[in-house]
Amino acid sequence: MEYALDESRPAIVTEEVQSSQPNEKPEDTVEKNPEPITLKGGIGDPMDFIRAEGKEEGNEYSQGSLHTPLFKMQCMQTDRQLCLGATLYFDDGIETHEQAFEHLKEHLPIDMEVSETVSKKDGAVVVYNLKSTLLYESLRPWYEGDGIEPKTFYVSFRVNSEKNVFAAVIKIGEEEFHND
Repeated sequence: MEYALDESRPAIVTEEVQSSQPNEKPEDTVEKNPEPITLKGGIGDPMDFIRAEGKEEGNEYSQGSLHTPLFKMQCMQTDRQLCLGATLYFDDGIETHEQAFEHLKEHLPIDMEVSETVSKKDGAVVVYNLKSTLLYESLRPWYEGDGIEPKTFYVSFRVNSEKNVFAAVIKIGEEEFHND
């Protein structure tokens, strides 16, 4: 059995996954010019598509960030220029997580399904657990490389003391809570 150092966590050694390419990274197996999976740019989409959305009236794009009239979305980018996850900051507090979710729908995969909605940390965090085949296909190497349940992703809304939604995090997998 061979072992490899997990570069993202230098103190942890993990079992090496057998590959036909000895130094293959998840991004090496991703399609070079994938099709967008959202209507207006978001998780799983090529950054070129998100950049183009920045040219739409009322929007701006700068260094991986799409600023719309409602929020600023900062994408975590992969080596293949895909949006692997995003953090959004709403320009004005949105009154409810339901309203915030409605504003984000065009930036989420078009085939997404809501699995459940969970309130955590005394209502300061509201999580939508979602599923999407298109997202899984777009980011399959990251799902498989990190052992994440296929098709799962989430939107985690952050609520301030005035009970307004001020931010959201979108990532693959399920959100982990500590000390809830």
